[in-house]
This record gives sequence, structure tokens and C-alpha cells, in this order.
Amino acid sequence: PDPEDESFITLSAVDEAKFDDGFVASLNGLAQLLIGSMEHSKSKVYNAYVSSYRMQDYWSYVDLKDFMLALKAQNISEAISAAAQQVASTEDDVVYYCRSGAGLPYCYGLSIYFETQQDSYDKRYDGDQGFLDFTADTFWDEVLRSYYNPSATAPEIDFDPLPDTENFNEEITLSCFIHSELPLADGKPLVYYRTENAARAADNWMATALAPGTQPEQYVATLPGQPENTHVFYYLYVENIAGNSATSPPDAPEHVHSFWVRTDSVPPTIEHTPLGNQPAARGSLQVSCVVRDNMGVDEQSVKLYYHYSSGADTAISLTTQGDSTYSGEIPGDGLVPGDRVWYRIAASDVAKTPNTATLPQHGYFSFSIIPSLGSVLLIDDNSGGSADIFLHVLETAGYVVHTHTPGESLPDLPFDIVVYCLGDASEPLPAYYEGLVDYVLGGGRLLIESGDLAWSACQQYPSKLDDLRRYVLHIDSWKADYGDILILRSPGAQLATTPNTLEGTIGFQGEFLATRDVCVPAADASVLYDWSRYSQPGLIYFDDDGDNTNGGQIVYMTFAISYVSDEQGERAKLIDNCAYYLSNYARDTTPPVVADVRPRTGATVPPDTSISFSVADADTGVDRSTVSLVVNGATVSTKITRIADEHRLAVSYAPDGGFVPETGYQIEISACDFAGNCMTDDTHWFETSTASAHAPVILAGGFMQTQVLSVGDALKVVAAPQVFGEGNAVERVELLFGGIRLGVSLNDEGILGDDVAGDGIYSAEFDVPAGVVPGQYELQVVVCDALGLSSEPWPELHVAP
Repeated sequence: PDPEDESFITLSAVDEAKFDDGFVASLNGLAQLLIGSMEHSKSKVYNAYVSSYRMQDYWSYVDLKDFMLALKAQNISEAISAAAQQVASTEDDVVYYCRSGAGLPYCYGLSIYFETQQDSYDKRYDGDQGFLDFTADTFWDEVLRSYYNPSATAPEIDFDPLPDTENFNEEITLSCFIHSELPLADGKPLVYYRTENAARAADNWMATALAPGTQPEQYVATLPGQPENTHVFYYLYVENIAGNSATSPPDAPEHVHSFWVRTDSVPPTIEHTPLGNQPAARGSLQVSCVVRDNMGVDEQSVKLYYHYSSGADTAISLTTQGDSTYSGEIPGDGLVPGDRVWYRIAASDVAKTPNTATLPQHGYFSFSIIPSLGSVLLIDDNSGGSADIFLHVLETAGYVVHTHTPGESLPDLPFDIVVYCLGDASEPLPAYYEGLVDYVLGGGRLLIESGDLAWSACQQYPSKLDDLRRYVLHIDSWKADYGDILILRSPGAQLATTPNTLEGTIGFQGEFLATRDVCVPAADASVLYDWSRYSQPGLIYFDDDGDNTNGGQIVYMTFAISYVSDEQGERAKLIDNCAYYLSNYARDTTPPVVADVRPRTGATVPPDTSISFSVADADTGVDRSTVSLVVNGATVSTKITRIADEHRLAVSYAPDGGFVPETGYQIEISACDFAGNCMTDDTHWFETSTASAHAPVILAGGFMQTQVLSVGDALKVVAAPQVFGEGNAVERVELLFGGIRLGVSLNDEGILGDDVAGDGIYSAEFDVPAGVVPGQYELQVVVCDALGLSSEPWPELHVAP
């Protein structure tokens, strides 16, 4: 209104006492109809609003009667037109005086709040805010909320379906929680149910009311008891006074809940992803699983049984984390590379006669302890989104990751790498600015990931974040908030090739400004990936002296990793390569080696022979779970003995009843190390003779000093072998220590205690090998005859600390 011009002035007076004489009831009646129809009538409601008279500078206040008449004219439905006319009529009873100038012909004395933009809505207008009696007494605030989100005013049902039961003919209590912006319609919270068993056909749907429970928004109902072997089907239905309804399940009655009344014989189901090999020094090893049961899980029964390379099972209870998830920890202290852990999971249900499940059904899951690729501090400054991706990739690769939630100050950084995840957050915590700069300048290795940090450093806080921009990000300026496709600029760089070959192009789905930055790199920085549109970097890296074996290094991802395409595992490859570049860990690329294969290729041996060989890997060690022996196309079960550590394994196999006489055999040996390097199959062949021959024996022998030795001591051995059969002369006499040939041969030259050369007594001297772990080992004097037969092991030898 213009106070200088009476034609644009309106004055009115209302009788508050008459609001309750019909006006509030009429307005609530219209509100219910509008809410119930808003999903298909929102545009017509808006048309009515814009065609109604609104006050200058107060556009969210519309003349009520003019608005009602406009709603009536929109013909949304006959009921809404009639209800709008009713509100307009009852307004005339409330407004007992109204005078408007000629310029305001459609002002009738009362306005109502109708803000069309949800972002501008005054939340004090909500009826539960205690700000206005009008909104507390009417549904007009609910009308506005339904206008912003037409489906928001439908009731919501929170309900956990009933489990099966063994309680025959006993009433069944059902409980749920119903949230509704509007009051529920009388008699409309219902449970519909029917039964079906072997003795009769399906009943028709019956209904029972849901009554208010003892807790806020709680509703309960009681279903009648049922005889044994009855299948009960049911669903929940609720409706509010606007006619908006909800069901549980949401698509009922097409699909419904159900439970059985019967004796339970179904064990729980256990879902678990087996652990892969774990790096040393990780500490306790987290194990989680999901356990469900048709009747309910006995939470006290969910246990994990584990043992290390030897020993009996140890049981630990897995505790519930909600949503049927259970977790616990296997102690990892003291485990070293080469150790192996076996485990299984068991759970029972709450049946009167409990049913038990184990996973796996037979045997155990197992994993090995492998060398750690390094320690990583993962700073999660984005509430998990990006950090979860980094955590999974880095732990899978073999890093020991320590997760840190930002606080008042940067923690101590005794780590090989620091990974700072900002995702789509705009800047690190202020307390971290100087710490990150000092860490990098002091020779630290940092990977920082953020789709909005360049904008903050260059545009929003250029003075405050200048050192961060120069020494951590290595950028000169910010250019744009845009990202489409990442194009590989430096395909020959170590970052692009080691340990994974990165893709030439990587897709990106981030649409929000904070998910990606385009910036201009500093002159001292290198670029791995460009954004295709601007030919400016998406991934920058920097080495302070060009030697990645020392000094400070950074990798800066100018995007949030969670928006990078991952159809071909692009995220994992990119993170793995960045961590490798920063950690400078010299990865093992050499596969295991097989030696000492017996029988030798081409040999003819008796049927009661055995196959033996050794597998060695000098770097990360042999993963015994990968050692495979295939005999004539069939994989066989072998005996594996660890020698000192998992770097050397002795493997043997002898079939029950021996090999088939006069048969050719081909054997294929394969194995991998803990770094994932697998050898090419090592193939050998041999034949068996008609019948078994006697193997050589050691008639006499001895050690020329005590059997308890220290590493490095010299040991003198004398042995008198005996062979049997024609033509089975001694071919050679060798020493094996713990199943591994030492390359030492005994001789019959009359020295080292053997007084006469050529008398059939053999002798030798050797040193106890370095690196042998103190313990009990077998010393074998191997006597091989012309058929390749060997003697039995010589008595045990002890090596002291």
C-alpha cells in the first residue's frame, strides 16, 4: 500500500472470537483435500496463487478470499471448489469491517501466508514451533509442506516383520511406529491378515485395528493364535485425514509379509566375505559377518573360531552392530610374514531345539600374513565418503592404515604416507594449514584429495592459504569448477605405469561445484591427468628433488575420488599407483622357484615311491595356500613342511597304495608368493617299474660331535649305506637339512673319520646354514641308487639358539 495515495490503502478489522465458529473447520477441510491431491494439482495451486492479489513487498502474503475464489476457478475437483467457496464464505463472518481504495478492488480484509519457494519458507510457521496459534490450530503449514514435497505428508511406517514362531495357538503381538504430519483417519491404522495351512484353503483377508502403544507414535495389534503348520500372511495399512496412505510392505497387498507357526528346522544364514592376506603389524584383524534367521538369532551363539599355523581353536564372541551385522577381532600381535591364520564362524537360532550353521560348512577360511607395504595415516575430513574408498584400496594392497578424524591439531606423523581426504569439502581445518606445510617441507609424503580446495586457496582465502597453495598443492591459480573426462598427459611416468597401467581416459560424474577444480599448475609441478575441456590438470604431483627415494613428495587430486568412474577398477589402480609412488616400496616381482624334484624327469622308479620337491621365494615368501601339485591332470593333496620360515617349503606326496606299476606319470608344480607373483607350471615326468624294489638304507652312521649345535657350527657326518638288487649301485650320497638339499655330497675318499678310501663308508663336513630358526630339524643322508631310490631320514638333529 502507498500511504501517499488513498486508492492503494486497505484497512480491515476481524473478530477473533468467530475464527472457531466455522472458519477453522472450513480451512482444515480444504487443507485435507489439497494435501491429498497435491501430487497432481500443484501446478493449478500455483496458478491460483499467481492470479490472486498479493501485497507489495510482502509477496508471500496473498489475499485469502481472492486466493480461495481463484482455487475454485481452477476446477481441481468439485470437492476442492466447494471447500474453497466455503472458506471464502466463512471469511465474511470473521471480517466485520473492510475498506479498500479503488486501486485495491480484490482485497477482502484477510491475508494468508503462502511462500512458494521452500528455501524461503519461514520455519517458525510450523505448527509445532509454538510461534502462531493459527498454524497450531490448522493444517495450513502442512499444506505448504505438501506443496514443496507432495509425497512428504504421507504417513511413514517403521516396522520389523515378525519372525517365525514355535508357540502354537498363542496370540501374536505386533508393534510398529507410525509417523504422520497429519492426524490419522479414524479406524485406518489396520493390520490385514489371512492364514493358509495344509488342512484348508486360504482365508479371506481379515482386519484388526492398530491401537496406540505406550511409546510416542507406537501402535500395536494382536493376531489370534494359530495351530501348528500354519502360514500367516499380513500387511499394515495406515491413512491420514487427507487421504494419504502407506502400507508395509510398500507395495502391499501385491506383496505381503508372512511368517510360519511350526517347529523350526532352518539354521541361520551367515554372509561373510573371507579375509584376504593381511599385512604384518596391522594389529588386531577385524572380522564381520551378517547373520539372519527366520525365527531369530541367538546373539550369544555367534562366535568365531580361529587358530594360527598350529594349535587348537580359540573361540571369541562376535558382538552385534545392528542390522544383523556381527563383528570381532582376531589378535594379530606377534604375527609375522609367513604365518597363517585359519578361522570359521558359527551361529545358532532361538528355536526350542536350536539349529546351528557354520561358515564355511567344512574346514576353514584362511589367510597369510604378508610383509607390509608401509604405514598410512588416513585423515577423514569428509565424513567417510572418500576415505572409505582409500581405506579399502590401501588395506587390500597391503598397507597398514590408521584412520584419523580431524580434531584441534594435526597428530604426530610417524607414517610412511599421509592421505588427506577432503572429498567435496572446501578446505582443511585451520589448525592443519601449517602442519601440512611443515610436513611436506620436512620431507613428508602426502596425498591430498579435494574437489574444492584449489578454489578456497586461490579465490576464497588467498592470504590465509597461500603457503598451502605454494608448498602443498603446487598450483599458481584456480581457473574453473568443471570436470568431464580425465586425459592421461604423462603415460610414461612412474605414476602411470607402476604397479598398474593406468587408463588413457577416465570418466567423471561429479556435477556439483565442490566435486572438481580446474587450476593452473606451478612451474615446479608435474601433471599426470588433464581435464579434457580445459587441458588443465586434474592430478598434479611434485618431487622436491627429482629422486623419489628421498625427500618430500605430494600427489594432489583436484577432484573427489568418489565421483571418478570405476567400471574397470580405475579408482583402485589410481590410488595404488599414487601410494606406490609416495612410499617408494620396492615391490617383489620375482615368482617362487622349484628345486629338488624327485623322482627326476625320465626316471623309472618302483610303484611305492613318493614325489617330493622344494619351493623357495627369497623375497616375500611362498604362499602355501597356492602350492599345487597336479598328477596326470588331477590335483592331489600334499604334505607341506615349513623350513625356518615361509621362504622355503618342503612338499611331498605319496598316494595310498602306491602308484600304478608300469605307468607313466606327468606332474605339474605351481606356486605363488605373497606378492602375488606366480611361477609358470614346472612340468616333470617319470615311469614306474613292474614291482617295488628295496630302497637303500643307512646301516650305520653318526655325528662326530654333540647333536645340539649353534648356527654356523661345522658338522661332520659319517654314513655307511647299503643298496639292494642287481645293478643298484650307489650313485651318490647327499645331505638334506630340513628337507632342503644343501649341495653337499658325502664321499668315500678316506678322510674326515673314514680311514680307508673305497670301503663303502661316506663322510662330509658342512656348516649349519645361516638364518635357521632354532628348533628341531631332520638331517637326511640321502643315498640314491641307479633307480633313483633314496634312504629313509637320518635321526633328528637339534639346532640351539
